[in-house]
Amino acid sequence: MLPVLQYARVLTIKDGGVLIDGQEISFRGVKSKPVRTRQTWWCVVHAEEAYAALDRMNPACSTGFHVNDDDDAGIRVLPR
Repeated sequence: MLPVLQYARVLTIKDGGVLIDGQEISFRGVKSKPVRTRQTWWCVVHAEEAYAALDRMNPACSTGFHVNDDDDAGIRVLPR
């Protein structure tokens, strides 16, 4: 399940998908202030076009994990 994306807006529709930007708002405790995390989602509509665009973009990842890595047997990779 995906968290609710607040203040969401569509940035662009191209390359087989829809790019959406918004904020995930979560609470750590009952009396805590909300924690806002900015998120950008790319919702794939046409898989072939999207994979070709992903290969062209070569996106960087701040976690050190590249989206095309599938070394771990526990990682589920979507079929191309």
